[in-house]
Formats: sequence, structure tokens, C-alpha cells
Amino acid sequence: MDELDLKSINEYRFEKKTTSEEIMKEAVNKKYSTFDLYSDEEFKDSLNTFQNWLNYKVNINHTAEIGEIIFRKA
Repeated sequence: MDELDLKSINEYRFEKKTTSEEIMKEAVNKKYSTFDLYSDEEFKDSLNTFQNWLNYKVNINHTAEIGEIIFRKA
């Protein structure tokens, strides 16, 4: 089996504008790994609370973060 050496780790951050509909779609589809920690009932209750909070947001700006890890064969 080939071994791998870490070549680089890169983190990218950028400002992103989005809508409450887009954010709710990501939440419903459990885009974020933290949602796996909720039971089905907790997730359902949390979505309702989150939806109520989003109803009052018009322009949503946030910082998106993406990570990249590159390996090479040793």
C-alpha cells in the first residue's frame, strides 16, 4: 500500500450573501454535521425555532469557510 505525506492545508474564507430560503433548505437537508447530534424530535423542534428566527431576517451575510487538505504519495 502506498503511503501518503501531507503536502498542504489551505483554508479559504469569503463573504457570502444568501436568502433565508437557501439557509432553511440547507438546514432541512442536514448540511452541517452538528445536526447529526440531534435526535429526530430535537431536530424537528430546532428547525421550527430556527424557521421562526429566520422569518425576521431580510439580508443575510455570513462568512463561508472551505478547507482543502492535499496529500501526495510518499
